[in-house]
Amino acid sequence: MEKHLLYAIAKGDERAFEALYDTYFRQIYHFVLGYVKSPNLADDIVQEIFVKVWEKRETLASVELFKPYLYVMAKNQTLNQLRSISRSKASQQELLQHYVFSERSTENMIQNKEYQAFINNAFQQLSPAAQKVFSLCREAQMSYEDVAKEMGFSRHAVKKYMMQAMKTFRQLLSGPIDVNYIVVFFSLLGLLQ
Repeated sequence: MEKHLLYAIAKGDERAFEALYDTYFRQIYHFVLGYVKSPNLADDIVQEIFVKVWEKRETLASVELFKPYLYVMAKNQTLNQLRSISRSKASQQELLQHYVFSERSTENMIQNKEYQAFINNAFQQLSPAAQKVFSLCREAQMSYEDVAKEMGFSRHAVKKYMMQAMKTFRQLLSGPIDVNYIVVFFSLLGLLQ
């Protein structure tokens, strides 16, 4: 039956699309919500996913297994949205308001160790000077001017080291990575505040 819906949608049948939407909306919403924890953000992401499904409707007839296709699309859209959020303070606040870091289940403890190892690995790829600049700016929350005075650098040099650090972190996040890594990564670095 699903294959018939996909063929109908590929031909522009809006009723078939509504049926598909009704069938999968809640599943995809809960899947996305599991990553972002924010009901509003999850709803927005799921709406965007279904808009993309409609925009790509001509290709649906060739999709053999729609459910896995939809879940991959959902994960990719969520990851893209989280990357975008990393650049917006208002969105960061919305996300972290719903993200619970205090759960202590075995799975979360293992995941937290993996996240910390990921962050430590990223940090170790920085030069010693960039590590110190990054630590002072993010952990000690010092201004570029104060870091420059303490380290005997110019403000421009401090900014350059910070840009190198952020470039390194962003490159590590650009590959295939669990969505939760991004949330924890940016929050631990003090970027989501």
